Amino acid sequence: MGISAFLYRFQAWGECWDFLGVTPRRKLANGIGGAKSANGIGGAKFASGIANPPVWSHFRAVPAHQDQCADIKVRITLMKQEPDDGTTLNDCAGRPTTSTLVLLIVLTFIAMAASAELVLSEIQTLKHPAEHLGCDLNPLIGCSASLTTWQAHLLFGIPNALVGVGLFAGLAGVFLAWCSGQIPRWLGVLIEAGLTGGMVLIAFFLHQSIFEFTKLCPFCFIVWTCTIILWVQLGAALMRLGWLFPGTGFARIWTAQRWLITAIILLLIVLVVAVTLSDKLVYLF
Repeated sequence: MGISAFLYRFQAWGECWDFLGVTPRRKLANGIGGAKSANGIGGAKFASGIANPPVWSHFRAVPAHQDQCADIKVRITLMKQEPDDGTTLNDCAGRPTTSTLVLLIVLTFIAMAASAELVLSEIQTLKHPAEHLGCDLNPLIGCSASLTTWQAHLLFGIPNALVGVGLFAGLAGVFLAWCSGQIPRWLGVLIEAGLTGGMVLIAFFLHQSIFEFTKLCPFCFIVWTCTIILWVQLGAALMRLGWLFPGTGFARIWTAQRWLITAIILLLIVLVVAVTLSDKLVYLF
């Protein structure tokens, strides 16, 4: 390419570069005829400035016609816009959006508080077995019937609620740390895998509540609800980051319809309870 053709190309791209906040024309002029022209057109500074200008790699293969500037500006603007699937600049940096992290933290604290209340309720039951607990509202809703059973002590006889307090406290710590930086990909995937296991346990506990105890523990339902939302929302965040099922249609649907998925799961639980315990629904009114 001759020097005249090159200067024409540079002139044609001038306004496009100005659109990006870069003014290479002024620097070029200084390099050719200004105070810095001691190096000449073939000097080191000029050659370096031409070879490696800001954002040069984005335009090298594009024809340099001035009437195409408007089209290039549109394309640059579209590149700056966020995608439709909810991905943001924070996602690209390896961290979910602030609103997502706040939601995850709030949910973990709510679940931790509900688990702690179950621990206190079990202690109260062990001290005074004949007393009714505050969660025993009616024949349908109550927790005393299940607190001392084997189903409530799955891990070496340790109360499930106590295990839950520790797990949710750990999750809260991880999410709080995530607010100020990044976490390893394996840790995010491991947490989501643990929440998937929690979903299996929810199905088991729901079955036991309906067919064994014929009662619904209110604090358990709070923990279940928080776990379900955590599972769906964290999964969506990891998919937006490309940590789970990257580039798949499943990931796009999950992230776009995450609240619908959450609502469907919760609605299914309500429908199962309504069908199987229909004879006790009258106690709700």
